[in-house]
Amino acid sequence: MNRVLLKLERAILYYGIPHLNEEEHVKADQNLLAIIFQLEQEFVFRHGNKEILLLTRKSFRLSYSQLCNLLDELYRYKHKQADETILKYYQFLVHIETSYSKDMDPQASLTQFHLHVLKTEIMEQFPALKATLIEKDVSECFLIEIQHVLEDQFRAPGRNLSYEQQLFFIKLLRVLRHIAHDMWDRDYNHCFIKFMISINFNHIGFLNQCFDLLDKTLEDIADIDKQRNYLNDILFKLKQVARYSTVQFDSKSNSLSKKLIQYVKKKISSTGEIPASRNYDSDENRSLFSNLTAGGLTVYHHYFQKVKFSKGETKKLGVQNFLNPIYTANGIKITEAQHLMFDKTKLHHEIRILKNKLMAIIDQLNKDLDDSATSSKNKPNTA
Repeated sequence: MNRVLLKLERAILYYGIPHLNEEEHVKADQNLLAIIFQLEQEFVFRHGNKEILLLTRKSFRLSYSQLCNLLDELYRYKHKQADETILKYYQFLVHIETSYSKDMDPQASLTQFHLHVLKTEIMEQFPALKATLIEKDVSECFLIEIQHVLEDQFRAPGRNLSYEQQLFFIKLLRVLRHIAHDMWDRDYNHCFIKFMISINFNHIGFLNQCFDLLDKTLEDIADIDKQRNYLNDILFKLKQVARYSTVQFDSKSNSLSKKLIQYVKKKISSTGEIPASRNYDSDENRSLFSNLTAGGLTVYHHYFQKVKFSKGETKKLGVQNFLNPIYTANGIKITEAQHLMFDKTKLHHEIRILKNKLMAIIDQLNKDLDDSATSSKNKPNTA
């Protein structure tokens, strides 16, 4: 095995020699293809006979990592142009990943060509899939969260993915295609959310959209007992779907199902409770001061409420909530220290969300100003 890897390394180094003529390039490619074929015999066709290869998991990962580094080097020598040799090499690595899936390192970085293939496939297919899913009444808010994630992952300079993340995005694309091509008459928004839970899309933006949908549904259910029954039904379904999760978006965070289960349990325990009266003079509930007039605050609240900035079953409760200290979507109070810890790199996604909300507010402001101007022009002159 090591002998063949050494041959491959030397062949790639030879290919990197500048000023090779066309004939020498052709011979170098033929030599590389022959070595890749030899490696296929070793890795793929002897799969299951690891005693022949004397491969432990550790040695396999080292060999695979070396192969990936060599592909990156060859891809660089070829000025990131995918020719027959690059494609054959890539297909060989895909065969290895399939045959030795249980031995793969989840945190191993993708090669630049792996990333290029994945990025091209997803970014080319997602716009059409998004349009089809919107036609099937899948909430655009959910799809926008996916779009933001794709843009962050595949369009940010210098960004790479791990093998585990590659599996997630491949699964995500399959799920979106499955729903888009499905011809049955069903609630596709429900199916979509179920699939996102099953593939564990535990992204904070998507999670908050799930919270908002749950809260809005509860607002539409007036009866307390029906609210509890609805929540218990959701809880049961979440526990069932959670069993089938095999991939995940963020391995460092709790699963989407676990976070939703916690939120639903909290909702069940608080359903029907009468909110305790607050002491608004205490330090804990001290309000924020602003430089706005009463009219300015009214305008500020009106437009932020249009983009669901603050929660409230009624307009009155929404105003009361707006005037109190601010909590997060899942009920956590933000401390002064957290307010001061602003990191634009870590908060890139949240900044994008705020930008979208502000743009929505500006659109509404322009519309209202245009309506006011039109009304003034059409108003009869009584002078």
